[in-house]
Amino acid sequence: MPEQQGPVYFSGKLGNRVGYKRDGKYFFRNLPQQVNISTGTKLVNADFGTVAKAEKLIRNAIKPFLDIPCDNQYHIRLNAVLLKMLHAGNQKRGSRSFKHLDLSGLVGFQFNLQSKINNIVTFEGMELDRYGNLRMPFAQLKSIRDRIKVSHIEIEFIAQAIHIIDNKYSTPFTSKALIDLNAMPSSETVAKIGFYSSGFGERIIIMQVRALVKRNKGLQPSKSVKHLAAGIIHTSPCTR
Repeated sequence: MPEQQGPVYFSGKLGNRVGYKRDGKYFFRNLPQQVNISTGTKLVNADFGTVAKAEKLIRNAIKPFLDIPCDNQYHIRLNAVLLKMLHAGNQKRGSRSFKHLDLSGLVGFQFNLQSKINNIVTFEGMELDRYGNLRMPFAQLKSIRDRIKVSHIEIEFIAQAIHIIDNKYSTPFTSKALIDLNAMPSSETVAKIGFYSSGFGERIIIMQVRALVKRNKGLQPSKSVKHLAAGIIHTSPCTR
């Protein structure tokens, strides 16, 4: 895996070499003179292709709407989770699809392992009623005020509908709750999430948490990545 030295860097095929980027650096590898692919390898590659397509769809449907930085490996971790979900089905190798699989295996996925939701806030249980109300009893707001001058916690819910088979997603619905740490919140916060405007595929709910500090007579997100987190907390089929 030789590293490119520049001054010009490239990605993609160039002659008998292929350039690619990883962790902000450019590398290249030589193409083999001849490739003999077994039937088993072809079947495995077909499954990887199915996963890669689904991962790209989910990434495009969610990442542009996040206000927190994702770690450099999140797409690799997302691929790994989707591959495990795909293998959990009863379909034959090479012909597997997400047609008959739900996305519940994504619940708990964190977009940045350096900053997890439960490092800022924890909650016990979650109730989703048929009207699209999400009820979350907060068990504890973690104390981070000793290290930085945090005055508020912003909690945002992002509801996104994704249809993997049709390779499409909707415009997400978002709802925010601002918690003043100087006036401790009640034991329950209810968020209105407009699921039924989506109407297709599988709904994914992302919870994004940001610690806010007072600067220039206003509230701004903390500069510490450890106080900015986002993760998938719920999935279920959409209802028309």
